[in-house]
Amino acid sequence: MIDIKTAARRPSCVASDYAFQLATYRQITPGASGEVRIDSLVKTVTPQIVQQSYTVGEPDIRATQVLFPMVREAMGSGMYCPNRQSLLCSHKHCAFWQHCEQEFGGAVRPS
Repeated sequence: MIDIKTAARRPSCVASDYAFQLATYRQITPGASGEVRIDSLVKTVTPQIVQQSYTVGEPDIRATQVLFPMVREAMGSGMYCPNRQSLLCSHKHCAFWQHCEQEFGGAVRPS
């Protein structure tokens, strides 16, 4: 698999949220081996492409097997937690941002 990312700075390692995403991709892609290449398009003065190799391991798979059911169970019970790290958590992308701030506190990123 090849995953394409964008970055403001040159990545030095594969972040844990990327590893989780890659483990998810491996499980939903028939025949995927778990060998991944991440091509990061880096927005520096001179734009560059940084390639990183990654192997999805058992700990990565285990994280998805534990966390996805937990989230499903929480949502099924009506419990929703804000994810302020999401790129979609902003005034522009979420029609519920005001309600979210009132219920959970903190601030949602302006558009």
